[in-house]
Amino acid sequence: MRVAEPRPRRLATGNRSPTSVLLLHGMGGGPGSWDALAALLAPHLELWDVSLPWAVAGDPDWALEPDVRGCVAAPIEAVRRVNGRGPDVLVAHSFAANVMLELLTGPDSPASTATVLLSPFYRERPEDFPWSAVVPGLERCYGRVADEIRRRCGSRLDDVADGVIARRMLELVGGKAPLRFHETCRRTPFLDLDSLDVPLLLVGGEDDEFGAHAEGVRALGRRVPHAWLEILEGCGHFPMVERAREVATLMNTFIGKVTRTSDNTARKAERL
Repeated sequence: MRVAEPRPRRLATGNRSPTSVLLLHGMGGGPGSWDALAALLAPHLELWDVSLPWAVAGDPDWALEPDVRGCVAAPIEAVRRVNGRGPDVLVAHSFAANVMLELLTGPDSPASTATVLLSPFYRERPEDFPWSAVVPGLERCYGRVADEIRRRCGSRLDDVADGVIARRMLELVGGKAPLRFHETCRRTPFLDLDSLDVPLLLVGGEDDEFGAHAEGVRALGRRVPHAWLEILEGCGHFPMVERAREVATLMNTFIGKVTRTSDNTARKAERL
């Protein structure tokens, strides 16, 4: 399966040395998922994004791949080819955050790369993520995207149109997507998180109804060495949209700390 090449979204400005950041969207998203956040990130950050196979306009056959870690490894390597080094910071949302977790805990981990995971899915036991939660959860997620489309379009869309958009987005991502999503989430209790020796910022929403529950993000934060944890009150599954300014502040602070630290580690803390 061919993965799209990442694109430079914004060049760094100012007198500071540029820090490259690769943005990886979740299932059913796209590069536009980062619009609100990107405008608020520090100017010395060089931003890259990519349309991953699980985008709405992506390749529905992605879910047939035996190992989808290559879908995030490929754009990392592409940035390395252009810059002569890999991205300094990896940022992944939702399903991409879980694929990134699997890459980071595997044999081909991009070592010592600071990472930001937004709304990752984590359970301490596989039975804590039942199949009955998967499809309704996806529909709620795409319903949230439909809400955003409706907000932009004003009264031109009604509740029926919202439902049609959510269903259509689920169809476009592919019928196998819920299966891959489910098996990826059920593997989280078995990840070798103790070996994850990279600076990590975890951000979740207290009101996330799409499976990335705040208690799961907190549990992940307890398991991962060198993790910063932030749970945003009144926030759902899309913190980079719903609370873009707060997330930008968290990321700017985190990136500033880990890029100034000589051993590239960050102490575990509940808040920045």
